[in-house]
Amino acid sequence: MRTKVISVGMIAGMLAVLFTWSIASAGVIELWVENEDMDRGQHRNWNWVYNEYERMTGEKVKVVFVPYDEALKKFIAGFAAGKAPDIMSIDRSWMPEFLKNDLITPFPADLQKKWESLALPLCETLKIEGKVYALPPFGGDLYQLTYNKNMFREAGLDPNLPPETWEEFRDYAKKLAKYDEEGKLTRVGYAIRYVGHPHGVVHKHLWAIWSSGAELIVPPDQLRGGKAGFNNEAGRAAVDLIIKMLYEDKSTAFGFPDPRSAFIEKKAAMQISEGSSIANRQFREAPDIDWGIALPPHRKGGVKATNFNTHPTLCVASTSGKQDLAFKFLEYLMRPEILLYVTLTSNIQELGFGTLSLTKMVYEHPFFATNPYYVQTLEMSKYGRAYPINVHLSEVFEIFGSNMVKAWLKEISVEEALAKAEKDVNAVLAE
Repeated sequence: MRTKVISVGMIAGMLAVLFTWSIASAGVIELWVENEDMDRGQHRNWNWVYNEYERMTGEKVKVVFVPYDEALKKFIAGFAAGKAPDIMSIDRSWMPEFLKNDLITPFPADLQKKWESLALPLCETLKIEGKVYALPPFGGDLYQLTYNKNMFREAGLDPNLPPETWEEFRDYAKKLAKYDEEGKLTRVGYAIRYVGHPHGVVHKHLWAIWSSGAELIVPPDQLRGGKAGFNNEAGRAAVDLIIKMLYEDKSTAFGFPDPRSAFIEKKAAMQISEGSSIANRQFREAPDIDWGIALPPHRKGGVKATNFNTHPTLCVASTSGKQDLAFKFLEYLMRPEILLYVTLTSNIQELGFGTLSLTKMVYEHPFFATNPYYVQTLEMSKYGRAYPINVHLSEVFEIFGSNMVKAWLKEISVEEALAKAEKDVNAVLAE
């Protein structure tokens, strides 16, 4: 696709316009970021964004980069030391850590109304008790079923008809699995995430939990309180689905790499994770893979659902003495030319694929309106859901995920795992 080779400089030139909007100069806005693309290093796409803002306002933007793996701890420590920034770029799943202590501020009513007029309907799921707390400048990641079309053809499956229900999913996975002479799996039909932080394990299985009718927390959109919503028939079915695929179907197994790597290494025919997780790697690591995307399968009688996460998101610190200017900067990022520039340049880096823009106007641009990947992803976004935003979400992920893996490993039964998780989750939520 010729669009993929448009340079950042060309886009900046095409989008450059004379701005008349201005605000009174008041010094420096400090922005802490954990996304390297937003740093002010040499050749960074965001330099144009910052430079244009400074040119038109007279303000300065000081950017402090902190690596993702260190960011949450260092950002919280900054608040504790009285050295917090005006604006932070964070993973949305970290927001409960900041909301717990009222460290971030919701948008003013007029700015929230403006964002609502620009955003896709999917963004309604990002609200916290009806309020908007963050702007996702790059958009977000919709979790998708990624499948290898060549492996589908090899197994006699239609590469344009991925599985829609759990029953089809299990059947496809069995047909796609490969074994050696001793009956050991050499390629899984579906790769499961079972190691690493429990958060990641739960993220990769939320599609099953939600499509079965279960919830991690009830109600899912309440900041404090609530109770566990998974120790029921629906929750048991969601956890048991993987157990059946492990021990009954033998279409997946432990001992394989992370699902995303397993797919790229052709050790898995299907995997479910962030939409960009394969798109950003396939061109570099496995250019010969003919792959497709689809909504994760749903349980019969359940609902179509998948999880959606924004990373990074920009939040204004409640301790900032320059909140008016901080929100002015976020309003600047909502300008059509900025939204289009950021979306186009980030996707040029990703060779035309990746995260899902959250603004309606972006999809009117020919690059996105004619790109099958984005057309399909936009259609799937109708079934996207944001994570619960309870201030104890981190603990809930930890408790549920660790117990679910124990059930998968048959260290405890599904019933025992969910009962223990329910007891511990409810104790945490009651704090």
